[in-house]
Amino acid sequence: DLTVRFKIMDDTTGTVLTANVQPAFYSAGVDPFAYTFTGSPLTVGAYDSASGEWLTVLDMGTYTLVVSDTATTKTKYPEKVTVSVPGTNEDDMKVPLNPYMIHMVERATPSITHSIYAYNETSGAYDISAAGFSTGTYSKWMVEWRFSIAGLNKVIKSGRIYLTDYTGLTVTTAYLDGVQTSVYLDDDASDDGMSGYYIVFPDWQAGTHYLTVYFQKTGTPSAGTFTLTLFEYYACLNTNLRWWTDQTDTFSVTTS
Repeated sequence: DLTVRFKIMDDTTGTVLTANVQPAFYSAGVDPFAYTFTGSPLTVGAYDSASGEWLTVLDMGTYTLVVSDTATTKTKYPEKVTVSVPGTNEDDMKVPLNPYMIHMVERATPSITHSIYAYNETSGAYDISAAGFSTGTYSKWMVEWRFSIAGLNKVIKSGRIYLTDYTGLTVTTAYLDGVQTSVYLDDDASDDGMSGYYIVFPDWQAGTHYLTVYFQKTGTPSAGTFTLTLFEYYACLNTNLRWWTDQTDTFSVTTS
């Protein structure tokens, strides 16, 4: 029954948060960010205006702390931190949480555009501008996606860029910000709710990023829609905590 004190900082604005966030403590080893998590916290902290700190009551030990945005219009990513509560010989039984300052960051605003080029058998270059994949006319394409990230001191947390695993089309090579990158295939949506080809990306701050992907026809694709999904903050899969909408970009696949 120690009174544990700590503070919460919004790193984007450089201000200490006193409201509209919820610090929830769980047992050590519990992962509230997990896709299938259904547990409840041991305790929840409350802000004490007299001390200018967040307070809660816990025993000495190690815990998992999740701080989430509870504002009507949410702006901050949830944060998960392993914390420890020290013992004390002081009569007031008050101890600082370790770490004492918990940091949150605001989510930036992403927008996505694309340019598609079909392979020109005559020139040997991807120089035929296209609106989508015309699989009856061409067999190879290069797609250049542009990700514009807006928001000073805000961030898009690292995650995965998912591409449709489209029957009859294969990803051959990909470059992220000019550097060749690995392309993986996720064929099981039960662990994260997502499936398809994916490329891992790091934290992105304000600026522009580019993804270039080469595709080849390897079968007989049917008409449909091809989708790219910017699945940000892959570390947090709990749908109850993912308050944002992942940005997508689409174009058509035709048989002409």
